[in-house]
Amino acid sequence: MDLILQFPLRLTVLHKVSRSEYYRWLRRPEKRSVDVLGQKVKRIFQKSRKTYGTRRIKKQLAVEGVVASRQRISRKMAEQGLVAKARRKTRATTDSNHDHPVAPNLLGRQFSVHAPNKVWVTDITYLATSEGWLYLAIVLDLYSRKIVGWSIRKRRPKNWLLMHLRALLRDVIPPLALFATRTVAVNTVAMLIRNCFRSTVSYVV
Repeated sequence: MDLILQFPLRLTVLHKVSRSEYYRWLRRPEKRSVDVLGQKVKRIFQKSRKTYGTRRIKKQLAVEGVVASRQRISRKMAEQGLVAKARRKTRATTDSNHDHPVAPNLLGRQFSVHAPNKVWVTDITYLATSEGWLYLAIVLDLYSRKIVGWSIRKRRPKNWLLMHLRALLRDVIPPLALFATRTVAVNTVAMLIRNCFRSTVSYVV
């Protein structure tokens, strides 16, 4: 049984709390649940690896049967020094704004290949690491879905993929039939001719 119902004012005398302070506390029921809500907010925040803001925390609280406004959640986060990590700005890895002639699209979205080393596809992506941004280039055999080769660098030189491809082609017998890429660093005709690949490989952008 609730002690407040049994001893409504005697406990205030026992703990040396004035009646006015007691009644003021009764009128602020929200304050009595601060710790409970704060703990829930902190748990959800930490479970999200410090990525959740008020919107997603509110949504998760609702799943758990707890109703709280975003303003109230924001206040609880501020009280505990909880600040969501800002979303990282993305970096472009493809540039279509150039005046160079582009190699023809021979693949035509025909991704069914019946033998290995007939079609390779490649792309460049970026990875956020503790050392900063790193660029990752991979070459994939469209038949086996096997990663034929990969390279990782802090910077992205224009001839990077071509250097990587040249090294991989040394071990390909018979010669590769088709090489597909959407990366501007290697998909222009001039770049391909300069690197002497026209006689070995057909290209797709």
